[in-house]
Amino acid sequence: MALITYRDALNQALREELRRDPTVFLMGEEVGVYQGAYKVSKGLLQEFGPRRIVDTPITEEGFSGVGIGAAMAGLRPIVEMMTWNFSLVAIDQIVNGAAKMLYAALPQGTQGADLEALASATVAAHRERGLTVPGLGHPLHKPIDPRTPRLFAIAAECGHAGDYVRLMQLIGAEAERASGKSLPINATGAVGAICCEMGFPGHIVRGFGVMARAIGLVGHLLEESHSPMAVEIWQRVEDEASAHLRGTGQD
Repeated sequence: MALITYRDALNQALREELRRDPTVFLMGEEVGVYQGAYKVSKGLLQEFGPRRIVDTPITEEGFSGVGIGAAMAGLRPIVEMMTWNFSLVAIDQIVNGAAKMLYAALPQGTQGADLEALASATVAAHRERGLTVPGLGHPLHKPIDPRTPRLFAIAAECGHAGDYVRLMQLIGAEAERASGKSLPINATGAVGAICCEMGFPGHIVRGFGVMARAIGLVGHLLEESHSPMAVEIWQRVEDEASAHLRGTGQD
């Protein structure tokens, strides 16, 4: 297996997908003319042109929304954030989806709805348009996101575990059945469902996501101040990066 940098691997993957599917396009800050802040998109503008390698203004929420709209219209956008912390600017577009989906399927005040039918229709609609179902899936927490059962348990203790929580659970089960993949309800999906139970308007749910992230960040900073992990990370990276040289006589 060839040894290449993460940057080159990402560039290669982007190039392969752009060649394979004409509906794929890349958008973000400095991805075109400057060829990416970290050169991940190097050479792509020259090969695919400005209609598929799109430089955007410094408006993360704006171009994230454009990407969501493009996906809903059948395109395959790749939205690049220059750095991960910039994604918080687009939190409305990224986090707000689960609550909006639930309210669209089950408007406030609805009584006696067939929740299983609503879940099936919701998943089918997202799959038909090639959209990811909001609030489901996690790269690490499989088959269960451990935060979700606790959030739902707290909601039940406080009397906020009704149709929206049940609908979110049914949507998760239906999405897993339809896709054949493990798609646990993540913390975003759980928070969205609970906010619906409490009657919060969908367009302000993003505020809860921001607060949760801020509290988590403070906790991480406190933990790092007492038990820093920098040395451990450095040692592990050094160990894994040089593993292929061991036994070859190379330093």
